[in-house]
Amino acid sequence: MIKVMGYQRKKGDFTSEDGRKVEYDNIELYVFTDEAQEVTGYFCDALKLPFKEDSFLGVNNVSELINKEIALEYKVFGLKVPKLVAVRVLPGKEKA
Repeated sequence: MIKVMGYQRKKGDFTSEDGRKVEYDNIELYVFTDEAQEVTGYFCDALKLPFKEDSFLGVNNVSELINKEIALEYKVFGLKVPKLVAVRVLPGKEKA
């Protein structure tokens, strides 16, 4: 179970080590979960993903994720490490 309890949008830019300006627009979801094998019971965690329209599946906007159970969608092909790209509201969990 992964339940969204809050979120924060983080948008800005920085200069990379090679001097390029890098812009970012991410969302950090604060979740309540029992999915960490090393933890007995529940704990809070933060998940970061790109802030894009197609990053939030099953809702019209990010604020509708509050108090909903979600599944995580990863991009795995062509990457050395899987990247979190979207969250999906679990079927039957649309209403809190």
